[in-house]
Amino acid sequence: RLVMEAVCILFGVPPKTTSVRGAFPPMQNVDYWSVAKRLFNEPDFLSRLRSFDKDGLSLQQAARAEAHMAQGDLTPERVDASSRAAGSLCQWVFAILAYKRAHDALTGTPADPAAVAAAQAEVD
Repeated sequence: RLVMEAVCILFGVPPKTTSVRGAFPPMQNVDYWSVAKRLFNEPDFLSRLRSFDKDGLSLQQAARAEAHMAQGDLTPERVDASSRAAGSLCQWVFAILAYKRAHDALTGTPADPAAVAAAQAEVD
């Protein structure tokens, strides 16, 4: 699920949110699964992966995806043991994030501490 969420974040696909009935204080249930299934079932999904605009990736999107991928022992090998498709997507996400870090380091783009903190708070 974390890989699917990270792919949705990179593509800028917002999660489906619903209110939790009877919760006090009011809470929102964040559901990436239903939107991820819709995204992956699009006929042009593979071409969208190949033509992804990695240079246009915002610092906020990268920070949020990094925070999701940093949870647990998430590695392409471990994910691949459960699902080969998810393992390949995991490799793709890690490659996009590595490219973003290298691109920002070479161009001198500083990491936005506020974006990193907000992304970490969202995951926690």
